Amino acid sequence: MPPIILNSTAPAAGSLAAPEADRRAEKPEDASRVRIVNKLAFGQPTEADIVDRLRGSCADLVLLVAEDEAGVGHILFTPAVIESHARRVVGVGLAPLAVTLDRQRQGIGSQLVG
Repeated sequence: MPPIILNSTAPAAGSLAAPEADRRAEKPEDASRVRIVNKLAFGQPTEADIVDRLRGSCADLVLLVAEDEAGVGHILFTPAVIESHARRVVGVGLAPLAVTLDRQRQGIGSQLVG
């Protein structure tokens, strides 16, 4: 799965339409915006700290949403392995998913997951 960034515009006031989006990979210079988005979305630095620590091992799976020059959302997929005596399943875990409070319920989180 290639990393993406969604550049979106908010729907018109009173509109229920989801914002349009263009996708691009997170760049190293996005890290500070990702941190801010996570802190704003969760109201604490814990999730931002987790993203910062995981970025080194999961850089190809970090995703970010941006609007103009300000970040509005971010998602992180990390490698996950489930093992049992019968089989081994390799996939990814999703967390955290963050969208700034003023942009929640506009389809941004769904776009990041999808």
